[in-house]
Amino acid sequence: MLKNMKTKKSIAILSLGVPVLLVSLYSVFFTVDTEESLVDNKTVDTFEVVHPAVIDTAFSRDYIATLHAARHVEIRSRIRGFLEAIHVDEGQKVQKGQLLFSISKSEYETELLKATSASNSAMAELKAAEVEWQSTKELVDKNIESVTQLNLAQAKIDALKAKVDEARSHEKSAKLQVSYAEIRAPFNGTIGRIPNKVGSLEEEGALLTTISDNSTIYAYFNVSEREYLQIFDKEQKSNDQVNLIQADQKVYPQPGAIETLDNAVDHATGTITFRASFPNPTGRLIHGATGKVRINTLLENALVIPQAATMEAQDIMYVFAVNDNNIIERKKITPAYRLPRLYVINEGLSKNDKIIFKGLQHVYDGLKVETEVVNFLQSAHKNDENLAFSKN
Repeated sequence: MLKNMKTKKSIAILSLGVPVLLVSLYSVFFTVDTEESLVDNKTVDTFEVVHPAVIDTAFSRDYIATLHAARHVEIRSRIRGFLEAIHVDEGQKVQKGQLLFSISKSEYETELLKATSASNSAMAELKAAEVEWQSTKELVDKNIESVTQLNLAQAKIDALKAKVDEARSHEKSAKLQVSYAEIRAPFNGTIGRIPNKVGSLEEEGALLTTISDNSTIYAYFNVSEREYLQIFDKEQKSNDQVNLIQADQKVYPQPGAIETLDNAVDHATGTITFRASFPNPTGRLIHGATGKVRINTLLENALVIPQAATMEAQDIMYVFAVNDNNIIERKKITPAYRLPRLYVINEGLSKNDKIIFKGLQHVYDGLKVETEVVNFLQSAHKNDENLAFSKN
């Protein structure tokens, strides 16, 4: 009886163990088969790539500018007196020599009369001394007077000549003072604000108005040292077109030209000051206004890539290039200019390189890929017809 029970127990245990063993073996073989199947069926992903393009294009950059008239001066009183008359109005165009203001001059005319009288008196004394010298000389020649008397007469003449010179100097100064009572335009221009009214007491040096010659307007702007080296070298300067963007964001119709630049870098700001001139025949531009100078530089044989093909980390820009073995390699690049949707490359790439255009987040160094070459300039032209043309 006991023996039969042991036999039945063994059969039951064996019956339970066989399915477990079969499941374990199935799992092992299934896992191995699955891994081998994945290895056998693994595929290489295909990515769109582009070749850098060589194009002719234009690069534009804007700089904040302040506008100055070719000539802008303050008109100030050179004498003290009451403002008797204002002969012009604010904003009026005037000609060189035109009378602008009159200041009371009666006291200066009185001083002129005194100076003229003193000058005439000195001249009369000099003439009398010269007559006296001539008489003394005749007496000396006849041995009636000594030579000493002649020398004294000559000394008197010399003293009176100095007196005449001084009197004439005073007279000239008095005439200038009288002339300062009439303030005239130093050049053709436009009158600015007139702060004082008729009857005001003007001190010497008091500001009466300003006058601006706006026929030519200068726009002063600053560029960094790096931009200066890139854009304003002598070879490119002749190809640069300069436009002025006014405060209302409209482009001033008259193109300008870069004329001068500062002879040193401002170490406080790291910039160089440039001056561009713009003709202003209608007087639309005024002194003291602001705007932006836009420099349009022609770039010939520029190597460009799409901005979408680049990545940046810690101020280092790079692309994922595909070598001849279809292996991804990360390449550092240095852009020269940023265009709409494009970068002009300074170094790091050649036109024969292939770089990943889309799916950058899925690639890395050493990854093997398949590639499909696309033309990125077609989409760029759709968005900006004036962007560039390919020379490939």
